[in-house]
Amino acid sequence: MLIKKEEFESIKNNKVTFIKDFTKFNRTFDFNFISEVLNKYDLQVLHTKDVGFATDLQRTFKIVNTGHVAKEFRIIKDFLDKIFKYTKDDRDLMDIYVCFVSQVSGAHQDMEDVFIINVKGSVIYQVFEEEEKYYKLDEGDLLHIPKNVRHKAIGATPRITLSYGYFGEMTI
Repeated sequence: MLIKKEEFESIKNNKVTFIKDFTKFNRTFDFNFISEVLNKYDLQVLHTKDVGFATDLQRTFKIVNTGHVAKEFRIIKDFLDKIFKYTKDDRDLMDIYVCFVSQVSGAHQDMEDVFIINVKGSVIYQVFEEEEKYYKLDEGDLLHIPKNVRHKAIGATPRITLSYGYFGEMTI
C-alpha cells in the first residue's frame, strides 16, 4: 500500500483524494469469492436503491461488516487505522459493494469519512463539490470522500468495491 506525502496531507485536510494503484492484490477477487464469503459467514446483505428500474440481479448489493473476511481486507483496514488514527466509533465498518452489471447509484452524502478501494472491475465516482469531478477507479485504486460530500457511483463494469467508513474524528 502506498500513500504519498501530498495524498496523506490532502486526506488529513479533509479533501477528496484519489490514489492510483494504492494496493496490489496477490489473488483474484471475483464473484466466486463473494459466493464463498456469503456461504462461510453470516453477513447482512442489503440492496441499494439504484437509479431507474432494476431487477434483483441488476441492483447493487451491500455486504455489511466484511473487514474480517479476507486477510487482504484486514491488512488494508489495519493500515488505514494506523495511518489516519480516527477516534473509535462502533459504527466504523468495512463493507463490500457488489454489482453484477453496470449500474448507477443515487447521489448521496455519507455521515462518515469513506475510503473506497476498488477490488474488481471499474467504477466511476462523480463527486459534487464546488466543481463537479469524476474519478475512475480500477482494481487497487483508492478514493477518499470526506463526510457530507455529495457523490454517486457509476459502475463501468460489473464490480466489487470495498468501502471503509470512519464516523469518528481524525486525531493526527
